[in-house]
Amino acid sequence: TYDINGNYSDASTYVTTTVTARRPTDFHWTNPKSSGTAFNLTASEWNSLLNKINEFRVYKGHSPIDTFDRAFTGSSFFASQFNQAVNIINTLNPSVSPPTTKYSGDVIYAEYLLRLRNSLNSVA
Repeated sequence: TYDINGNYSDASTYVTTTVTARRPTDFHWTNPKSSGTAFNLTASEWNSLLNKINEFRVYKGHSPIDTFDRAFTGSSFFASQFNQAVNIINTLNPSVSPPTTKYSGDVIYAEYLLRLRNSLNSVA
């Protein structure tokens, strides 16, 4: 066969390889989250979760999402941001279901954040 530059090569010299992506490491919150106690959720932590979701998306053969609603220090955290993470984790077929989506004004409890983490980490 000839390549784009007109150079001849023997097709038998080509090797087909399959690359298997390694499963991303589990996600862990930087600051402790315990059910029934007050907790701190930083913008950096939330954005780290979104980055880890993208790592799992690539691992599962999907393209990363560049339109995530990122968190910013000093800005409000919206139900839509939480719901976006819930819905995208659901597309990865986790063996642990993520928490249900929330409405504006709902309280985000530590158990919801722990369930988000556990759900993402359950993706095989």
